[in-house]
Order: sequence, then structure tokens, then C-alpha cells
Amino acid sequence: MPKVNLSKFLESLNSAILVLVGVSGIALAVLHFLHVDLERFGVGHEPLGLILAALGLLMLAVGLERLVFSRRYDRFASLTRKDLSELRKEVMSRGGCIHLKGRREVYAMSERLAREANSRIQSFITGQGVKASREWAQAITKRLRDSKKAGTPVKFDTIIAIDFNKVPPGFREKVDKRRAVYTGEEVGELSSLALLDMSPPLAFDVLVVDRRHASIAFPAHEGADDVDHSVIFYDQPDLANAFSDWIEERIKSRAIPYDEWVSRHSKL
Repeated sequence: MPKVNLSKFLESLNSAILVLVGVSGIALAVLHFLHVDLERFGVGHEPLGLILAALGLLMLAVGLERLVFSRRYDRFASLTRKDLSELRKEVMSRGGCIHLKGRREVYAMSERLAREANSRIQSFITGQGVKASREWAQAITKRLRDSKKAGTPVKFDTIIAIDFNKVPPGFREKVDKRRAVYTGEEVGELSSLALLDMSPPLAFDVLVVDRRHASIAFPAHEGADDVDHSVIFYDQPDLANAFSDWIEERIKSRAIPYDEWVSRHSKL
């Protein structure tokens, strides 16, 4: 007996219900516009039954959609919770380097690396400022909060490279909102943010954890707003140290604190 893909079946059923409701609604509206007697179709002047049936079908469609999403999320969550020993084995079998495709996979791996941090997380971001998902911010916040409680605080340093003459729309609002996540959890003192004037900005982001792990993330094509490819260098201290030194010596040394940039920007 062939195996049934429940998710695909539910998606098909959900689509069929929505199409049925939509087509029925359009058909009845057209017939009403043409002054066709709808009673011959079992629809009176007060079609309460039809309305309730349509609402019931719509609620069923919404419920099926939520069920499909829940199944997909659970499946993805199970993948992102893979044991770190399994992750190490997988990456090291590829010489300590792995290529990831897809925004979700890129940030899921970054979250894993952040959860392993014992001393410092360095992040160099280009172009937009706030790219990472809310889950990434939550993972960072949790790691900083846990390290603070343990008495071994982890530092989180971020540098954003943008063209100061072409600041992206809504840049400051997005950055302030993200910073509020950290200050709201009382770990703001463990995070720092600086800006680098770069025209045009580089086309890749860099993440370094404990000078041991590193990641280079880049967009699929020129002009894309977010990254969806990355190369992970897991347990590669020589390479991670080189990236860390590059950030410190070539990037951070020329950047200015975010609050200073805000002060200058406000006076313009």
C-alpha cells in the first residue's frame, strides 16, 4: 500500500475548500447581480444556512492550514535541535567546513554556534543592519543572560557597515527595536554596537564565536537584502582567529559607537 503524505493531503484539501468557498461566493454574487432567482438553488432572501456553511468551511480551511504549519515547524525544530556531538561529527567529516543554503538554515546554524559561546561573539553585518530573525535575537539573549547568571559573562559585539550617505529606510528604528530586546532582558551591558561607514558595503557577513568557530554568510545575488548562503568553519581556531583579528584591526578600529552616530545623525 503506497504511503500517504499527510501534509500534502491536508494542503490539497485546504486548497480545495478555499477554492470551493471562493467560487461559490463569486457565482452567487454574479447570479444575484443578474437578478436570477436564487431560491431555485436553495438560497432564500436570508441565506443564514449558506453563510454559516461558508464560515464553517473557512474555519476548517484555517484549521487545516495551522495544522500543516505546526507539522512543518515541529519537523524543522527537530532538525535544529540535533545533538551537538552529531553536528560536530557531520561537520568534521567534511574537513570542518560546511556550506548551507537557505535563510532559515543559515540562521539556525548561527543560533547553534551562539549557544556554544563561552566568552565572546563577534558579528559583522553589512548593508541592512537587522537581518537575523527574532529567534536569533532570543538565542543571543538567552546565552548572555545564562552566562551572566553563571558569573562568566559572554560578550556580544556587533559592527554594522553601511553607507552613511545612503542609510537604509527605517534603519534606526529597526536597530533600536533590536537593541531593546537585549536591554529589556538586562543584558544590554554585555552587548555593544558600532557602525562603519563603507561605500559600497561589502556583500557578506561574518560571525566569530570564541575565536574558535566562524561563519561567512552572503546573499544569493547582488542587491539582495538578506543572506541565504553561508560557509561554516566549525572548530577551526586558526581561521576563526584570522577573522577575529580582521574584525578587530580592520573593521572595529574604524567604526564609531552607534550612540555617537545617532548623536551626529540627529544634528544633521
